[in-house]
Amino acid sequence: MKIYHILSVIMFCSSCMQIATYNNEIEQALCKAGKNRTELEHVLNHYKDDSLKHLAATYLIINMGDKYTLEHNTIWEDEATYLYRWNKINNNDSALIVYNVEKTIKKYDLEYITADYLINNINLAFKVWEEIPWGKHISFDVFCEEILPYRVAHEPLENWRERILVSFADLYQYFISHPDITTEEACTMVNNQLPRFAWVNYPMPSMNYSMLMTTPRGTCDEMSALALFTMRALGIPVVSDFTPFWPYRNIGHAWNAVRTEKGEYVSFMGAETNPNELHLGNNMLKSKVYRHTFKTQTDNNCTYTTKMNGTLDVTHYYKNTSKLNVPISFCSSIKTDTFLLQSINSKNNSIIGYATNKNDSLNFGFVGDNVTYQIFDIQNGNIEAVSSPFFITKNEIHIYENEGIIGNIKIDNIAVTDPFLYRMQNGQFEGANNSDFSDKELLFRVNDMPNAQNNIVGCISTKKYRYVRFVSPQNGHCNVAEIAFLDKNNHQINGNVIGTEGSWYNSTMTKDKAFDNDISTFFDAQESDYAWTGLDLGSPQRIYTIKYVPRTANHTLNDNHIYEVYQNINTEWKVVDKKKPKNGHFTIQLHQNGLYYLRDANDGTTSDFLFDIKNGNVRWIKWE
Repeated sequence: MKIYHILSVIMFCSSCMQIATYNNEIEQALCKAGKNRTELEHVLNHYKDDSLKHLAATYLIINMGDKYTLEHNTIWEDEATYLYRWNKINNNDSALIVYNVEKTIKKYDLEYITADYLINNINLAFKVWEEIPWGKHISFDVFCEEILPYRVAHEPLENWRERILVSFADLYQYFISHPDITTEEACTMVNNQLPRFAWVNYPMPSMNYSMLMTTPRGTCDEMSALALFTMRALGIPVVSDFTPFWPYRNIGHAWNAVRTEKGEYVSFMGAETNPNELHLGNNMLKSKVYRHTFKTQTDNNCTYTTKMNGTLDVTHYYKNTSKLNVPISFCSSIKTDTFLLQSINSKNNSIIGYATNKNDSLNFGFVGDNVTYQIFDIQNGNIEAVSSPFFITKNEIHIYENEGIIGNIKIDNIAVTDPFLYRMQNGQFEGANNSDFSDKELLFRVNDMPNAQNNIVGCISTKKYRYVRFVSPQNGHCNVAEIAFLDKNNHQINGNVIGTEGSWYNSTMTKDKAFDNDISTFFDAQESDYAWTGLDLGSPQRIYTIKYVPRTANHTLNDNHIYEVYQNINTEWKVVDKKKPKNGHFTIQLHQNGLYYLRDANDGTTSDFLFDIKNGNVRWIKWE
């Protein structure tokens, strides 16, 4: 028999000035609670005879230090009003003024949370853990991190578990009565019931479950948060993953992942796409992927920033990643022990990871393949590049080393694609002779993610059809830039545009944009699933070939503008030439195996375009 001795730790705390018998971590948290200490002690005493729930309460309190509510001093009705109209205000602060909402208030959980709230949260979390059929596959540690937490971000606290268990009672009872159901299946059933969000391109205030359900608008962060609330309340172990910045862009993305009975994680986008479906999080190149955690992470190598301690590096869970561990000699100089890794963006570099000097080696963990990186040094707040740019593929590092000069490199149209190529994958082209497509037949299915430029495919049917169309897959929004149906002589067959009416946010990107001979426009349907665009050919005709271009953005050089070409030389970006195009292009002498970017000097608001030279040709570096 093992005998465990509980040591009484006697501590004096300036905020409470009393003797207590708790371990060091608990005592520190209780001291920070100040006057609210009695509430937290009430929770611990409440579970003194239930060792497992007592451990759960301890877990929450120990990791509560950096948790807080960020709320507005207003009644909910006023807040709902300004949330719905948020997009009409250019500045968030002015929105608070216009709708009579006072400044935000930060309330730390240790100082304000009540015993009743924590006890209710713990009891309901244990209830679902014990009742759900997959609960036997969830360890206590996983339970504490993926079901037990009482909050998601900095939202106003509410008894969301009670609300969800009532609202989703039918699904919950279904789960209990079907012992063979998996977490993926349960996750899909719940996700299908969540409201589809109206996407906005600006930060939203941190909202609780009721706010999210009442105001279904926001970004990926809000969609991920709603999934976390709902899934965890029903006992489905779900986490929130994110990439702080896409390669070559200064924005990031968040999504979810559900834990399977085997302990694996399957990603999905809350309130949008289900497990095993394509979405940005599992389909795009990523430099780093982190996971929001309730537990405070103390190892800086596990955190996105040294100040953001509730994150865990989970890049290794995702495909197309390699481990990056380089010797100190890889860098030109060493000033401190802390380094940061940046995915190169020609205009603004983005911090995506940290490492420390251990045994003359810098270990950044896993990073995304085929992304351009550079290592920087931090000293006294100053950031200095200490390595040449490089990219990594299958654990092999490729360095841009500026080899011999190559002349007459042609710079012309810049094909920089949107990150939505996958939105055509699994879509299909169809033909029919009834206008409602009740007699539809398959012409071609887009099984793989298409190229950014022209895709030319043969038609698998030899019949004649009057009506032809492209039908979007789930979550595709029918994002196609150009479609051409060709006859046996490779001549384009014209007709009247037909298809799904409207567009996303009533933009100009309607169904006809797929047939306007302009690849810079595209159809962006309001419906996410199975929207379509096509042609009424007037009479049945045979389709021999289909050409199509997915949603893309083509940038043409302006003959009236001056363009600057930057090159990365000795870890720094320097202007190597300035050119004025003629007939949409210019030529220039550049180094082979060099890294460059092109900047429109006349328009500082436009993007800069990263490229390198391979075999004497320009290769635009796309971030998709």
